[in-house]
Amino acid sequence: MAIKHLVPALAVSLLAACASYTPATTMQEAPTGNEAYIYGNFKIYSPNSALAFDGYGTMGLDLECDDGKAYRVRFNRDQPLQVVKVAPATCALKKIIFSNADGQKTGSNDMPAEIQKPRQFLAGHAYYLGDYVAQNTYKDKMIYWNLLSARDHYDKTTKAFQAAYGLLSTLPTEDQVLLLK
Repeated sequence: MAIKHLVPALAVSLLAACASYTPATTMQEAPTGNEAYIYGNFKIYSPNSALAFDGYGTMGLDLECDDGKAYRVRFNRDQPLQVVKVAPATCALKKIIFSNADGQKTGSNDMPAEIQKPRQFLAGHAYYLGDYVAQNTYKDKMIYWNLLSARDHYDKTTKAFQAAYGLLSTLPTEDQVLLLK
């Protein structure tokens, strides 16, 4: 399934909502056992914007949970391995959002119902969401986003997660891929 989105680059309002991505967990964070973690590779190819706040346009996955909390995992050009701390809950992928280089949300695509399958995230566990590759391009005063691939590389990415996040490496992990292309 291809996920594509485009908006006129000049039509993005300066008053647009901030994308508000959930902060990534630091590599030095130690688990308390009261939280769950979600992780995966979220790579975006995007041109630099020298005068912009965020430096480049990107996209994110919106997770909405039954406890009323929501999390937005940011696609990252330089550090695609992302780990986000979440409260234990049942959550579902609801949207892919798009943001410009100033960090303003420019749009979103709802996910098809079959992809919105709820997943339970338990305290003291880490959940793999998948490996994603996207692209952001500018052409003819338009911004184009394209999800190029979504893959299940659970073993490889879990090893990278455990190596980079040593204090989280003892958490039990589970493959909870959200979207396959």
